[in-house]
Amino acid sequence: MEFRIQFPKQASLTYIDSYLSVVRKARELEDSKIILDCSNTLELSPLSICFLCGLLDLARDKNNQGVIILPRNKKAARTLQAVKLLARTPGRPRIKIEERMLQVRRIDSNNSTYVDDMLTALAHHLPISPEAKSSLIFILTELLTNTMDHSGEKSCYVCIGGWGRSKNIHAAFLDFGIGIPNRLRTRFGQYKEDTEALQAILKKRLTVREDRIGGMGYKLIQNILKANEGRLHIFSGFAKAFLNYEKREYKYKKAIEPFFGTCIDIQYRLDRKGFYETIPEISKEYF
Repeated sequence: MEFRIQFPKQASLTYIDSYLSVVRKARELEDSKIILDCSNTLELSPLSICFLCGLLDLARDKNNQGVIILPRNKKAARTLQAVKLLARTPGRPRIKIEERMLQVRRIDSNNSTYVDDMLTALAHHLPISPEAKSSLIFILTELLTNTMDHSGEKSCYVCIGGWGRSKNIHAAFLDFGIGIPNRLRTRFGQYKEDTEALQAILKKRLTVREDRIGGMGYKLIQNILKANEGRLHIFSGFAKAFLNYEKREYKYKKAIEPFFGTCIDIQYRLDRKGFYETIPEISKEYF
């Protein structure tokens, strides 16, 4: 059996539903050929790169053959060449792609060194100030800790980079674990709806760690992104969160079909406040 996935021309969050849908389909296939067709793709985002890497691993787990058709666009093709080579490698090789404007890893442990290394490499080509780097390290390390502690999976995909003509840093996290709503319900069973559960963990400082009173991780992440006028998007289970701090738009939606895992997409503005500028605001509320 052959299953072809046509990746879009542009790297946009508009296509998130199609990405989540193909993951569901890929999990159902066994002993098949999965073709990741990027021939028409003109640009790649951290989000699309994470899904490409994740789909390759899902293919191997189900004894499927994963094949990438490179873009006709030369710049996009250079970025994906490393992913295509990994598709020919038996087993589950450690994914590590490095490009001038893009860094991606499959991370198998709660080690913030990976995040630091990726940002250090990008700082040679993007105007990442020490303040911005501190902010991003905090945000991404906190998300990595949550993934390793709560997803039930042993690895996740992290991609950071510049996207097209954007002057911002974009970062994407992807794991195929039990998802945020299901994990939250292991301690707070009253949140029956996934959208309600996701709102609760973002707004009420909840934690599933038994040895802690309340979790501040997502609250601090939101404080930093609010000061930065950035964006935070989360997709898990039936829940979708679209938080645009520049426009002060905060939307939660119920998905038609569930995504068993968690996908997080972040936009951080390099010309706005960083961690050091945000500390006084955070200190008043928490310390």
